[in-house]
Amino acid sequence: MSRQRAPYHHGDLRRSLVEGGLRLVEEIGVESMTLQKLAKHCGVSAPALYHHFRSKDDLLQELGTRSLALFEEALAPTLGTPDTGLSLPDFAVAYVTFALRHPELYELMFGRVTWIRATPPTPSAPLHARARQSFRAFGERMAEEQRRGRIPRSEDPLRLSQVVWATLHGLCRMHNDGLAFSKETITDIALHAAKLLQPLFDKPRRKPKVIA
Repeated sequence: MSRQRAPYHHGDLRRSLVEGGLRLVEEIGVESMTLQKLAKHCGVSAPALYHHFRSKDDLLQELGTRSLALFEEALAPTLGTPDTGLSLPDFAVAYVTFALRHPELYELMFGRVTWIRATPPTPSAPLHARARQSFRAFGERMAEEQRRGRIPRSEDPLRLSQVVWATLHGLCRMHNDGLAFSKETITDIALHAAKLLQPLFDKPRRKPKVIA
């Protein structure tokens, strides 16, 4: 006997559609995702789905925003606190691990479909705003590291944040797009890059005063 899906309650239908959408997009990919496929996957009618998502772009924006929340959860333990400090090697590993384990979710967050080809491609779209907020939070932690004396005053915390993020993003895109590198190599390169930058996070030593 085939097992039937439990009926959705109206109050949690949107949540169920998002959870089902995340599972489906990991199975079939962002490009292949449609509202019709999601409705069939979740066992709901098309009108019920359209009540929550008017278009594929609306759906992808919501799925991308939820993916960012999962991404941030994975990174959070590595950011530390103002007292403990940030672990750059741990951050690098957590970043690439999420991207390589969930390539389609990473594509949702930072890929062409949800950024360049979104209609309209507005910077105020919920996903775009959430993605900028995610990077901003990382940049703020960098600035806090500097205020706590763990990064030299001569360094620009914004530029340092951009270097770290761009390096990790580039590595993940190269692997996920099939250009180069195995997962193990990507992780090793990310760790190597983090170790090169880690000395900047060591508390700067003051130069000894010269006594005339």
